Amino acid sequence: MTAKKNYTFIFGVVFAAALFLIGQAQNSEAKILSQSIDFQHFSTRDGLANSVVYDIIQDRHGFLWFGTGNGISRYNGYEFINFFPDTSDPHSIGKGPIITLFLDSKKNIWATSFSTGLYKYDEKANRFIFFGHDPENKNSLPSDTAYIIDEDQSGNLWISTLDAGIVRYDPKDNSYTRYQHEPADPDSLSSNRTTAIFCDSEGAVWVSTMKHGLEKLDPATGKFTHYLPGTPHAVGIIEDRFKDIWIPTLGQGVFRYIRKENRFVSYLHDDKNPNSISHNQVVKAFEDSTGTIWLTTWGGGINIYDREKDQFRSY
Repeated sequence: MTAKKNYTFIFGVVFAAALFLIGQAQNSEAKILSQSIDFQHFSTRDGLANSVVYDIIQDRHGFLWFGTGNGISRYNGYEFINFFPDTSDPHSIGKGPIITLFLDSKKNIWATSFSTGLYKYDEKANRFIFFGHDPENKNSLPSDTAYIIDEDQSGNLWISTLDAGIVRYDPKDNSYTRYQHEPADPDSLSSNRTTAIFCDSEGAVWVSTMKHGLEKLDPATGKFTHYLPGTPHAVGIIEDRFKDIWIPTLGQGVFRYIRKENRFVSYLHDDKNPNSISHNQVVKAFEDSTGTIWLTTWGGGINIYDREKDQFRSY
Protein backbone atom coordinates (compact mmCIF):
# COMPACT_ATOMS: atom_id res chain seq x y z
CA MET A 1 0.00 0.00 0.00
CA THR A 2 1.62 3.23 -1.11
CA ALA A 3 1.70 6.42 0.89
CA LYS A 4 -0.56 8.12 -1.64
CA LYS A 5 -3.20 5.44 -1.24
CA ASN A 6 -2.95 5.68 2.53
CA TYR A 7 -3.62 9.40 2.35
CA THR A 8 -6.55 8.76 0.05
CA PHE A 9 -8.12 6.50 2.65
CA ILE A 10 -7.47 9.05 5.39
CA PHE A 11 -9.10 11.91 3.50
CA GLY A 12 -11.99 9.65 2.53
CA VAL A 13 -12.85 9.01 6.15
CA VAL A 14 -12.42 12.64 7.17
CA PHE A 15 -14.63 13.88 4.34
CA ALA A 16 -17.24 11.21 5.00
CA ALA A 17 -17.35 12.10 8.68
CA ALA A 18 -17.79 15.77 7.87
CA LEU A 19 -20.62 15.04 5.46
CA PHE A 20 -22.31 12.83 8.02
CA LEU A 21 -22.31 15.60 10.59
CA ILE A 22 -23.59 18.13 8.07
CA GLY A 23 -26.32 15.80 6.88
CA GLN A 24 -27.45 15.12 10.44
CA ALA A 25 -27.43 18.75 11.46
CA GLN A 26 -29.10 20.25 8.39
CA ASN A 27 -32.21 19.31 6.45
CA SER A 28 -31.53 20.98 3.15
CA GLU A 29 -28.75 22.24 0.94
CA ALA A 30 -30.04 25.78 1.34
CA LYS A 31 -29.59 25.66 5.10
CA ILE A 32 -26.10 24.23 4.75
CA LEU A 33 -25.02 27.05 2.47
CA SER A 34 -26.55 29.81 4.57
CA GLN A 35 -25.32 28.86 8.02
CA SER A 36 -21.89 29.23 9.60
CA ILE A 37 -20.61 26.08 11.28
CA ASP A 38 -18.04 26.27 14.07
CA PHE A 39 -15.66 23.37 14.64
CA GLN A 40 -13.86 22.34 17.79
CA HIS A 41 -10.41 20.86 17.17
CA PHE A 42 -8.91 17.86 18.98
CA SER A 43 -5.33 16.64 18.69
CA THR A 44 -2.85 14.51 20.60
CA ARG A 45 -2.42 17.44 22.97
CA ASP A 46 -6.05 16.93 23.97
CA GLY A 47 -5.54 13.21 24.48
CA LEU A 48 -6.29 11.80 21.02
CA ALA A 49 -4.21 8.65 20.46
CA ASN A 50 -2.75 9.77 17.14
CA SER A 51 -3.10 12.73 14.78
CA VAL A 52 -4.07 10.49 11.85
CA VAL A 53 -7.73 9.45 12.10
CA TYR A 54 -9.15 6.85 9.72
CA ASP A 55 -12.65 6.16 10.98
CA ILE A 56 -15.31 7.32 13.44
CA ILE A 57 -18.34 5.59 14.97
CA GLN A 58 -20.75 6.30 17.83
CA ASP A 59 -21.60 3.51 20.27
CA ARG A 60 -24.88 2.76 22.05
CA HIS A 61 -23.87 4.98 24.97
CA GLY A 62 -23.25 7.97 22.71
CA PHE A 63 -19.46 7.78 23.02
CA LEU A 64 -17.39 8.48 19.93
CA TRP A 65 -14.70 6.02 18.86
CA PHE A 66 -11.81 6.99 16.59
CA GLY A 67 -9.62 4.55 14.67
CA THR A 68 -6.19 6.16 14.44
CA GLY A 69 -2.72 5.55 13.11
CA ASN A 70 -1.76 4.07 16.47
CA GLY A 71 -4.60 2.64 18.52
CA ILE A 72 -8.21 3.59 19.25
CA SER A 73 -9.56 6.60 21.14
CA ARG A 74 -12.92 6.73 22.90
CA TYR A 75 -14.35 10.17 23.66
CA ASN A 76 -17.07 10.63 26.28
CA GLY A 77 -17.57 14.35 25.74
CA TYR A 78 -15.00 15.30 28.36
CA GLU A 79 -11.87 13.24 27.82
CA PHE A 80 -10.25 10.60 25.63
CA ILE A 81 -9.67 7.05 26.80
CA ASN A 82 -7.06 5.36 24.60
CA PHE A 83 -6.45 1.75 23.68
CA PHE A 84 -2.86 1.36 22.53
CA PRO A 85 -0.99 -1.66 21.13
CA ASP A 86 0.81 -3.59 23.85
CA THR A 87 2.79 -6.66 22.83
CA SER A 88 2.76 -7.92 26.43
CA ASP A 89 -1.06 -7.87 26.57
CA PRO A 90 -2.92 -10.39 24.34
CA HIS A 91 -6.13 -8.40 24.82
CA SER A 92 -4.81 -5.08 23.58
CA ILE A 93 -5.51 -3.67 20.14
CA GLY A 94 -3.02 -4.68 17.47
CA LYS A 95 -0.12 -2.67 16.15
CA GLY A 96 -0.65 -0.61 13.02
CA PRO A 97 -3.31 1.80 11.73
CA ILE A 98 -6.90 1.03 12.71
CA ILE A 99 -8.61 1.41 9.36
CA THR A 100 -12.22 0.46 10.07
CA LEU A 101 -14.52 0.69 13.08
CA PHE A 102 -17.89 -1.03 12.80
CA LEU A 103 -20.94 -1.19 15.08
CA ASP A 104 -22.97 -4.32 14.40
CA SER A 105 -26.70 -4.87 14.94
CA LYS A 106 -26.07 -6.14 18.47
CA LYS A 107 -24.10 -2.96 19.24
CA ASN A 108 -20.75 -4.73 19.33
CA ILE A 109 -17.73 -2.72 18.24
CA TRP A 110 -15.34 -4.28 15.70
CA ALA A 111 -12.06 -2.95 14.39
CA THR A 112 -9.68 -3.87 11.58
CA SER A 113 -6.02 -3.17 10.96
CA PHE A 114 -3.99 -3.38 7.77
CA SER A 115 -1.69 -6.02 9.23
CA THR A 116 -2.92 -7.41 12.53
CA GLY A 117 -6.39 -8.77 11.85
CA LEU A 118 -9.85 -8.30 13.33
CA TYR A 119 -10.80 -7.19 16.85
CA LYS A 120 -14.00 -7.15 18.89
CA TYR A 121 -14.41 -4.92 21.91
CA ASP A 122 -15.41 -6.75 25.11
CA GLU A 123 -17.35 -4.05 26.95
CA LYS A 124 -17.64 -5.91 30.26
CA ALA A 125 -13.90 -6.58 30.49
CA ASN A 126 -12.93 -3.32 28.76
CA ARG A 127 -10.55 -5.13 26.42
CA PHE A 128 -10.33 -6.44 22.87
CA ILE A 129 -10.71 -9.98 21.57
CA PHE A 130 -8.42 -10.87 18.68
CA PHE A 131 -9.60 -12.76 15.60
CA GLY A 132 -6.54 -13.58 13.53
CA HIS A 133 -5.27 -15.70 10.69
CA ASP A 134 -4.15 -19.21 11.61
CA PRO A 135 -2.40 -20.94 8.69
CA GLU A 136 -3.17 -24.32 10.28
CA ASN A 137 -6.87 -23.63 10.66
CA LYS A 138 -9.22 -22.89 7.77
CA ASN A 139 -11.85 -21.85 10.28
CA SER A 140 -10.08 -18.53 10.81
CA LEU A 141 -9.51 -15.30 8.94
CA PRO A 142 -7.81 -15.99 5.58
CA SER A 143 -5.39 -13.13 6.25
CA ASP A 144 -4.55 -10.55 8.89
CA THR A 145 -4.97 -7.77 6.30
CA ALA A 146 -8.62 -7.27 7.29
CA TYR A 147 -9.98 -4.07 5.81
CA ILE A 148 -13.72 -3.26 5.50
CA ILE A 149 -16.58 -4.83 7.49
CA ASP A 150 -20.30 -5.04 6.77
CA GLU A 151 -23.19 -7.06 8.15
CA ASP A 152 -25.94 -8.93 6.35
CA GLN A 153 -29.56 -9.30 7.41
CA SER A 154 -28.79 -12.60 9.19
CA GLY A 155 -26.17 -11.02 11.43
CA ASN A 156 -23.17 -12.44 9.57
CA LEU A 157 -20.13 -10.21 9.25
CA TRP A 158 -18.46 -9.87 5.86
CA ILE A 159 -14.82 -8.81 5.84
CA SER A 160 -12.64 -7.85 2.90
CA THR A 161 -8.90 -8.45 2.97
CA LEU A 162 -6.13 -6.87 0.94
CA ASP A 163 -4.60 -10.16 -0.19
CA ALA A 164 -6.85 -13.14 0.56
CA GLY A 165 -10.32 -12.43 -0.80
CA ILE A 166 -13.34 -12.02 1.46
CA VAL A 167 -14.70 -13.99 4.37
CA ARG A 168 -18.11 -14.43 6.02
CA TYR A 169 -17.96 -14.73 9.78
CA ASP A 170 -20.96 -16.19 11.63
CA PRO A 171 -20.81 -15.04 15.28
CA LYS A 172 -23.46 -17.58 16.29
CA ASP A 173 -21.18 -20.57 15.78
CA ASN A 174 -17.82 -18.81 15.31
CA SER A 175 -17.48 -20.16 11.76
CA TYR A 176 -15.72 -18.69 8.73
CA THR A 177 -16.55 -19.14 5.05
CA ARG A 178 -13.86 -18.01 2.64
CA TYR A 179 -14.42 -16.70 -0.89
CA GLN A 180 -11.26 -16.52 -2.95
CA HIS A 181 -10.09 -16.43 -6.53
CA GLU A 182 -9.94 -19.85 -8.17
CA PRO A 183 -8.27 -19.72 -11.61
CA ALA A 184 -10.23 -22.74 -12.86
CA ASP A 185 -13.59 -21.36 -11.70
CA PRO A 186 -15.01 -18.43 -13.73
CA ASP A 187 -17.71 -17.92 -11.09
CA SER A 188 -15.21 -17.31 -8.29
CA LEU A 189 -13.94 -13.97 -7.03
CA SER A 190 -11.89 -12.31 -9.77
CA SER A 191 -9.08 -11.18 -7.44
CA ASN A 192 -8.02 -11.76 -3.85
CA ARG A 193 -7.05 -8.10 -3.49
CA THR A 194 -10.32 -6.68 -2.21
CA THR A 195 -11.25 -3.31 -0.75
CA ALA A 196 -14.87 -2.19 -0.32
CA ILE A 197 -17.52 -4.70 0.69
CA PHE A 198 -21.25 -4.00 1.01
CA CYS A 199 -24.33 -6.10 1.82
CA ASP A 200 -27.37 -4.76 0.00
CA SER A 201 -31.04 -4.86 0.95
CA GLU A 202 -31.75 -7.84 -1.30
CA GLY A 203 -29.09 -10.12 0.16
CA ALA A 204 -26.32 -9.69 -2.40
CA VAL A 205 -22.76 -8.86 -1.38
CA TRP A 206 -20.88 -6.32 -3.49
CA VAL A 207 -17.09 -6.37 -3.53
CA SER A 208 -14.58 -4.00 -5.08
CA THR A 209 -11.23 -5.41 -6.17
CA MET A 210 -7.88 -3.90 -7.00
CA LYS A 211 -7.85 -3.40 -10.79
CA HIS A 212 -10.25 -6.28 -11.45
CA GLY A 213 -13.50 -4.40 -11.22
CA LEU A 214 -16.65 -4.96 -9.24
CA GLU A 215 -18.12 -8.25 -8.03
CA LYS A 216 -21.57 -9.26 -6.85
CA LEU A 217 -21.87 -12.42 -4.80
CA ASP A 218 -25.03 -14.48 -4.49
CA PRO A 219 -24.51 -16.07 -1.04
CA ALA A 220 -27.09 -18.76 -1.81
CA THR A 221 -25.03 -20.16 -4.69
CA GLY A 222 -21.57 -18.89 -3.82
CA LYS A 223 -21.21 -17.55 -7.37
CA PHE A 224 -19.88 -14.14 -8.35
CA THR A 225 -21.09 -11.95 -11.20
CA HIS A 226 -18.30 -9.78 -12.62
CA TYR A 227 -18.88 -6.14 -13.57
CA LEU A 228 -16.78 -3.23 -14.79
CA PRO A 229 -13.53 -5.16 -15.45
CA GLY A 230 -10.39 -3.11 -15.00
CA THR A 231 -12.18 -0.39 -13.04
CA PRO A 232 -10.10 1.22 -10.26
CA HIS A 233 -11.03 0.08 -6.79
CA ALA A 234 -13.59 1.67 -4.49
CA VAL A 235 -13.15 2.46 -0.81
CA GLY A 236 -16.88 2.49 -0.05
CA ILE A 237 -20.12 1.32 -1.69
CA ILE A 238 -23.61 2.51 -0.74
CA GLU A 239 -27.24 1.78 -1.60
CA ASP A 240 -29.68 4.67 -1.87
CA ARG A 241 -33.35 4.76 -0.98
CA PHE A 242 -34.27 3.69 -4.53
CA LYS A 243 -32.06 0.59 -4.08
CA ASP A 244 -29.55 1.86 -6.62
CA ILE A 245 -25.91 1.02 -5.85
CA TRP A 246 -23.27 3.78 -5.95
CA ILE A 247 -19.64 2.81 -6.54
CA PRO A 248 -17.14 5.67 -6.23
CA THR A 249 -13.77 4.81 -7.76
CA LEU A 250 -10.27 6.16 -7.36
CA GLY A 251 -9.72 7.19 -10.96
CA GLN A 252 -12.83 6.56 -13.02
CA GLY A 253 -15.46 8.74 -11.42
CA VAL A 254 -18.53 7.12 -9.91
CA PHE A 255 -20.74 4.33 -11.19
CA ARG A 256 -24.41 3.96 -10.38
CA TYR A 257 -26.15 0.63 -10.74
CA ILE A 258 -29.81 1.30 -11.53
CA ARG A 259 -31.40 -1.81 -10.15
CA LYS A 260 -34.81 -1.61 -11.82
CA GLU A 261 -33.11 -1.31 -15.22
CA ASN A 262 -30.24 -3.70 -14.43
CA ARG A 263 -27.65 -1.37 -15.89
CA PHE A 264 -24.71 0.81 -14.88
CA VAL A 265 -24.36 4.53 -15.51
CA SER A 266 -20.91 6.11 -15.48
CA TYR A 267 -20.33 9.68 -14.28
CA LEU A 268 -16.99 11.16 -15.35
CA HIS A 269 -15.44 14.58 -15.17
CA ASP A 270 -15.74 16.57 -18.38
CA ASP A 271 -13.80 19.84 -18.66
CA LYS A 272 -16.40 21.16 -21.13
CA ASN A 273 -19.37 20.34 -18.91
CA PRO A 274 -19.70 22.37 -15.67
CA ASN A 275 -22.47 20.03 -14.54
CA SER A 276 -20.26 16.95 -14.65
CA ILE A 277 -18.58 15.51 -11.59
CA SER A 278 -15.67 17.72 -10.55
CA HIS A 279 -12.98 15.02 -10.38
CA ASN A 280 -12.55 11.35 -11.30
CA GLN A 281 -10.89 10.46 -8.00
CA VAL A 282 -14.05 9.89 -5.99
CA VAL A 283 -13.43 8.79 -2.43
CA LYS A 284 -16.82 8.47 -0.75
CA ALA A 285 -20.54 8.50 -1.48
CA PHE A 286 -23.14 9.42 1.14
CA GLU A 287 -26.93 9.74 1.13
CA ASP A 288 -28.33 12.25 3.62
CA SER A 289 -31.72 12.25 5.34
CA THR A 290 -33.35 14.06 2.40
CA GLY A 291 -32.15 11.48 -0.15
CA THR A 292 -29.46 13.75 -1.58
CA ILE A 293 -26.31 11.99 -2.76
CA TRP A 294 -23.02 13.63 -1.78
CA LEU A 295 -19.66 12.67 -3.24
CA THR A 296 -16.22 13.54 -1.92
CA THR A 297 -13.23 13.69 -4.24
CA TRP A 298 -9.45 13.71 -4.11
CA GLY A 299 -8.78 17.25 -5.36
CA GLY A 300 -12.21 18.27 -6.66
CA GLY A 301 -14.08 19.17 -3.51
CA ILE A 302 -17.64 18.04 -2.80
CA ASN A 303 -20.30 17.13 -5.35
CA ILE A 304 -24.08 17.04 -4.92
CA TYR A 305 -26.13 14.94 -7.31
CA ASP A 306 -29.29 16.50 -8.73
CA ARG A 307 -31.47 13.48 -9.37
CA GLU A 308 -34.11 15.33 -11.39
CA LYS A 309 -31.59 16.86 -13.81
CA ASP A 310 -29.14 13.93 -13.63
CA GLN A 311 -26.22 16.30 -13.09
CA PHE A 312 -23.86 17.51 -10.37
CA ARG A 313 -23.10 20.70 -8.51
CA SER A 314 -19.62 20.99 -7.04
CA TYR A 315 -18.31 23.02 -4.10
